[in-house]
Amino acid sequence: LDALVLPGISDGIPPVIESVQLLDEQWNAIETQNAAGRIIINRKTRVVVRAYDRKDGNTERRRLAPYQIAMDVIPAGATMPPDGDWNISFELMPLREAVKFVYAPGSRSGATGDTIFNFIASNKVDGEIMEEGFIDPVTLSAGEYTLRVRAADFFGNVTVKEIWIEVIK
Repeated sequence: LDALVLPGISDGIPPVIESVQLLDEQWNAIETQNAAGRIIINRKTRVVVRAYDRKDGNTERRRLAPYQIAMDVIPAGATMPPDGDWNISFELMPLREAVKFVYAPGSRSGATGDTIFNFIASNKVDGEIMEEGFIDPVTLSAGEYTLRVRAADFFGNVTVKEIWIEVIK
C-alpha cells in the first residue's frame, strides 16, 4: 500500500474505539471490582478492542478495519511516549492462520448487517509473526496501572483510550 498513491483519496477521520473488554484465558469477562473503578487483574488477561475506521467521504455505515492496534500497560505515575510498538499491524500481509490471533469472537463482516471488528490487542500479529499474549500479573509488580489502547489508520490518524487497572498478587 505504501507504493500506491491514489488521487483524491484522503482520510482525516481517526479510528473509533467503541469498547475495551478484559477477559480471562477462558474468554470470561472481567468486571470492575473495586470502588475506585479499577479492574482487578489477578490472572492472565486478554485485551479485546472493538474498533473501526472510516475514510473521508464514506458513510457512517461503511466501516473499515484499523491499520494497527496496540496496548500498553503503564505503571501509575509513569509517562509513556505517545507512540510505541504495535501489537497488531497490517503493514505486512499476515498469514491466513493469523485470523484467530487477530479477531475475537463476535467479529463479523459482510454485505448485510453491522460490521464488527473485535481485535485481540494482547496478541501479536505482524506479517508472519503470530503470538498469543496476555496481561500477566506474574510479570508485573502489584499496584495500579493504566491500560492504554491505541488504534491507527494508514494515514496516521490515531485514537487512544485508557482504562485503570490494578494488579493484585
